[in-house]
Amino acid sequence: MHKNLALCGIALLSVIALLGSGAGVTAVNAGSAIRPAINFEGLGALVRSQAFDRGAVVLVDPTRSVLQRDLPPHHAMLRVPMAAVESGTPDAFADVEHRIGVWELANYRVELNTSASKGPLRPVQTAATVTYPRSSEEWRDVKWMVSMEKLVGSGLGGIRSDLMTSTDLRGSMLSARIALGAGTVEATEPPEPWNQNEQRFLVLKGPTPGRPFQQAATQRMLFKPEPSESFLIILRPSDGGPVREIELKAAVSEIPITISNHTTMDTLLNHESPHQAVHSMAFYDLLATPAKTPLIPSALVPYPTTHTAASPGFFCPGDWFVFTSSFEKE
Repeated sequence: MHKNLALCGIALLSVIALLGSGAGVTAVNAGSAIRPAINFEGLGALVRSQAFDRGAVVLVDPTRSVLQRDLPPHHAMLRVPMAAVESGTPDAFADVEHRIGVWELANYRVELNTSASKGPLRPVQTAATVTYPRSSEEWRDVKWMVSMEKLVGSGLGGIRSDLMTSTDLRGSMLSARIALGAGTVEATEPPEPWNQNEQRFLVLKGPTPGRPFQQAATQRMLFKPEPSESFLIILRPSDGGPVREIELKAAVSEIPITISNHTTMDTLLNHESPHQAVHSMAFYDLLATPAKTPLIPSALVPYPTTHTAASPGFFCPGDWFVFTSSFEKE
């Protein structure tokens, strides 16, 4: 069955570790709970089931795009505060104080192993009647992730099955694949000035009949696994090398974790960059059925009811797309 891809403009997984539907989660004492909050940034997409009860994040390697060949390299990485790490050696640190550990994710499948009972993935829906989100609460709704089916048509938004089942990501369109288990998934409010703009999608060539598809679009996705007494982040390399594990420990508050896939800025100066909208072209190379007329965001434009003059400038768009999949064969 085709797997319909929902681009989360900016998200980001090993399918064999995906959790099936099931009962609720085991209650965990608040004092001993491990509560990660995993923020996905950069060039990635959410792949979810028809019922939105299962999901995975894919981080895209844009240098392998066929439709847009001049996209710059991106850097897939995981950042975890070392104060929350019980065991696991990072590849580097994000700061001189060694407070934030960095693990490279290129060509890795990532699994989240938790003691919480298996249960469904649950989408946050807080803005059913909202057209332009005005608050952080409204921005949490998963509707702000751009649906690939809306762009290419129902039944054509399926992701290539090999990208979701392969154990070797080398040479593929994916840098990494992260399995999601029981927990909530939501969009998050972009930083200013992007939270005052919407993305407008136009056909790549020729005029668009009628009004173009447009909506406010998030740049990030947030996944909150169910609280648990134990939590392992498992990194499985494509080359068959040793599996790496990061064991988390309980904290008094949520553990902020970031999985990102941003442009390697040392390879590209702002004035040399292609138009930010062409980043979305990389997502079309993930489709099982190639789109006849690929769409790209034409621009970030102000909301009709605001008067902001802020320019979005150069950035790695986090306009997350969502693909839909049955997951039955994975």
